[in-house]
Amino acid sequence: MNIQKDCRVIVDYIMKDKTGRVIESSATNGPLEYIHGAEEIPVGIEQALEGSKPGKHIQVTVPPEKAYGRKKPSLIKTVTKRSFKGFEEPKVGLRFRAEFDGVERICVITGKKGRMVTVDGNHPLAGKTLNFDLKVKSVRPAERSD
Repeated sequence: MNIQKDCRVIVDYIMKDKTGRVIESSATNGPLEYIHGAEEIPVGIEQALEGSKPGKHIQVTVPPEKAYGRKKPSLIKTVTKRSFKGFEEPKVGLRFRAEFDGVERICVITGKKGRMVTVDGNHPLAGKTLNFDLKVKSVRPAERSD
């Protein structure tokens, strides 16, 4: 069966940045499982896999627009440490959930200076061109339980 809308797909993958550094892979995280066409993975990967069948090996470069989007400056805010009152001490690298423009996002503290803290609500891979090495393991019709 070829990959098409509403198929349950299992793929082994290696994701690298533009320098070739491995960011993530199925060797450490397990294979990628998703329902094709359900917007569960970046559109650039879905487009590359469309029509493939088990055993197919694909290498694709996915630009930010078809991966995790461009970095949006509006999702980077500087707030006072008081904004974290009652929570963990704000430290660079701390991840937490917050609402930006009416949408809950996972945010990270990217800077701290005096009483001010810089918070980034962008996806960690936003703005990055990514290279994927993909191998289709299995394809089957999705079921209601998927």
